Amino acid sequence: MTKKPTTPSTIYKTGDHTCSVTEQGVLVSAVRGDKDELVGWAAIAAHAARAAGKPIAIESLLARLDAWLAKNRENYHEGLQKGATAKALTALEKTLGRPVPPELKAWLTWHDGQGEGFIGSLHEAFSLMSADQIGASWQERHKSKEPGWNDGWIPLLDDGQGDLVVLDPSSPGCAVRELWRGATSQPIVALTLAEWLAEFVGDVEAGLYEEDEERGEFQRMG
Repeated sequence: MTKKPTTPSTIYKTGDHTCSVTEQGVLVSAVRGDKDELVGWAAIAAHAARAAGKPIAIESLLARLDAWLAKNRENYHEGLQKGATAKALTALEKTLGRPVPPELKAWLTWHDGQGEGFIGSLHEAFSLMSADQIGASWQERHKSKEPGWNDGWIPLLDDGQGDLVVLDPSSPGCAVRELWRGATSQPIVALTLAEWLAEFVGDVEAGLYEEDEERGEFQRMG
């Protein structure tokens, strides 16, 4: 975990897991232990964050993920674009007709999608979308009036087969939903993008994901 804060904090403990909530927020980091012990640590941190009314720092999670990808998925990391420009973010806001949520802005300024024609997935079969691709995908869904789609949602990840991971700004915390072709419901899988990312980064660092070299997918084992 991070160093003990000098400011007052709230400490949450569950078995061998500990999470500190300081005035600066919740800085989530993996705990020591084997793979089984690491599973679920992100959920503990997310609970601590909500209980204390403190946000999880998405920037620190993105930095950890970037470092892991550069070391362990070098080819994929090299295929990622540089962060989105202010111009690209402004264009996306114009397309959506509303401000880009802060967590999405942090996400896009981390990497603005993947290189054109690059084969590889960030999470399962889902690829990282650029600001331009997010806008185009939103427009396509808006025009087609596809059943089950809500114009309030913002595409985040795309598997290229009609399935999406989206943000739902209308929900408290801007929840993460999964949209599957033909499904009648689009479940919330995380209350915030930071919580979704915290679980993903924790599992990745625990060695619970494996890359399919042929398809470029990044699948969770077990």
